[in-house]
Amino acid sequence: MSQILTRRHPLLLPVLAFAQFLLAVDYNIVLVALPDMGAELGMSESALQWVVSAYALAFGGLLLVGGRLSDVFGPRRMILLGLALFAAGSLVATLAPGAVVLLIGRVLQGAGGALISPAVLATIAVSFDEGPARFRALAIWSSAGAVGLALGSALGGVLMAFFTWRAIFLLLVPLALIGLVVAWRATSREDRPAHRRSLDFPGAIFAALGVAAIVFALAELPNRGIDASVLVAGVAGILLLIAFVVREKTARYPLLQLTMFRSRTLTGSLIAMVLFMGSIGTSYYVFTVFTQSVLGASALLTGLAFLPWGVTALLASNLAKAALNRLGVRGALIVGLLIAAVGNAGFASALHADTPLWVVVAWTALLGIGQAVGFATLFAAAGAGVPSDQQGVASALMSTIQQVGTALGLAVLVGLATWTTTTSSLEGVEATAAGLQAATWIGAAILAVGAAVTAIVIPSRR
Repeated sequence: MSQILTRRHPLLLPVLAFAQFLLAVDYNIVLVALPDMGAELGMSESALQWVVSAYALAFGGLLLVGGRLSDVFGPRRMILLGLALFAAGSLVATLAPGAVVLLIGRVLQGAGGALISPAVLATIAVSFDEGPARFRALAIWSSAGAVGLALGSALGGVLMAFFTWRAIFLLLVPLALIGLVVAWRATSREDRPAHRRSLDFPGAIFAALGVAAIVFALAELPNRGIDASVLVAGVAGILLLIAFVVREKTARYPLLQLTMFRSRTLTGSLIAMVLFMGSIGTSYYVFTVFTQSVLGASALLTGLAFLPWGVTALLASNLAKAALNRLGVRGALIVGLLIAAVGNAGFASALHADTPLWVVVAWTALLGIGQAVGFATLFAAAGAGVPSDQQGVASALMSTIQQVGTALGLAVLVGLATWTTTTSSLEGVEATAAGLQAATWIGAAILAVGAAVTAIVIPSRR
């Protein structure tokens, strides 16, 4: 057993879960405040999209770099630096006098998240023995993220009911500082040997710009269609990622060891992550649009309606742990994907203009159970059998695929929803509901395909 395992602080797992909770809250809390931001700062609808996209591009583009920095300089340093950057970005956004400063704050938040996320997962991997102890830690970590996503929407609705949009960012400042103080005490003060202090800067640039370009192209596709900017970004992203692969084959200290892809468990889980997030990531969007645009719910009621989703995800942490212990990675992932598929199918069946809100909420609660089991299992697969000095980049790779999967799902399924709405013989909210329903049915099918792919690709050993 390593030194890290023997010196584990009792607050280590709580602060790691809290860091994931904080990033998840930030992901959803801004959505309900976008109209007020636009009104005060004079931002158009297309400019408001950048409040979301600026964070996503910084976060997704820098994840692999953050993972490698965690491996080279130690995850503790990256967690502390990431929380400090996140707090600074939140403060900048709170005080922003105009749109440009607001976007700078969002970029700083995203950069902080890109340092925090892989470092947290690397810390879990090296601090908890592979097996039941790590499964338990990952179950708690994933549940904290699911609760954060749901609570972020609820907090956003509550804050917007009583304060201005600036309160949303202001709340994140003390939360990040609390996490920073506790992480300073709870995380191990390990250091990395000097021979590991090498970073492939050309590879880091190729990876960051390539992933950012791909995420941008996918995020803008539903709004712009295949216009010049989307096409150029997509092609540039592909070429940059090809250059990244070529660079990693020759670099003395590569950012990403390409031999990692020989693991069927890792490769299969990366494919499953794209399918999983392509569906789950879109479900948040569908739920928000349906409750507000179809059912006419307020931002506050919409935010509160997310709470059962988060509560069931939290309660499902024990189920995730039990599934991993009894069934192994492949079995637990199949179970999680199938539960999420059933939840999404039920969610789709309820998307009618005359459906009571509580019926829709009940189906999202089941979706939350599948989400919690799926997330915990996917990140358990990312770290399974990976050496300790590559845990950061392995976790970052899974997180990067998570971002790409979310962007891809939104691009395809939101595009499908829009097309169905515009071509439907229905009108008004009934047409909107029909479009959202079509996208959600496809999302349920994608999860079922993910379960089949998992059964075929990932080996059955526990």
